[in-house]
Amino acid sequence: MSEQSASFESLGVFLQCAWSEVKNATASEPAPNFFRLAVACSILDKVCGVVGAYAPLLLDIRREIYGCLFKGFDPASAKALSLEEYAEMLPYFAEFKRLENERINHKRALDRLALLHKAATQRKRFDALM
Repeated sequence: MSEQSASFESLGVFLQCAWSEVKNATASEPAPNFFRLAVACSILDKVCGVVGAYAPLLLDIRREIYGCLFKGFDPASAKALSLEEYAEMLPYFAEFKRLENERINHKRALDRLALLHKAATQRKRFDALM
């Protein structure tokens, strides 16, 4: 991002343009969106570095939010991460989706086992009648 920002009048204008591009590029993607989250976090990190007297407060809020967003995020970490580092982190919404899919697959397996058990029970009854 930093190479592109040199051609803009201000960091604010660059970040607004970058965010608009990301939103437009991912408009048809479902929310929450992993890529938008990574870019939003990267932009927030850059903003935290230029807000002057509000930086300590904003960094503290950033740590709290990121600790709630990402599995395994170290809230003691104050350093800004790269877009690639954010992309490697696991947001809780992705973990939730994985667990939800796992739960659905387990339910399907249990339903199949119940059907097999029912068929075996009926088969035993049939065999007992014969």
